[in-house]
Amino acid sequence: MSLNLPQTSDEVLCLPDGDIPNTIRSLADRRALSGLMGKLHRDLGSQDDALKRKAKAALRKMGFPED
Repeated sequence: MSLNLPQTSDEVLCLPDGDIPNTIRSLADRRALSGLMGKLHRDLGSQDDALKRKAKAALRKMGFPED
């Protein structure tokens, strides 16, 4: 897995599904998971529908369904 950890929904969505568990673990180890989750949740409240859709898809991909 790359040392470049995702910081946006686009970056999460580009990750192979098999990398998600290790990515979440790495984000948590580096205390960066809450920052990413905060950004994704802010994007959910955006006026930009595309940004909302990407954030929702990224959360779902990470195993955190928005619903």
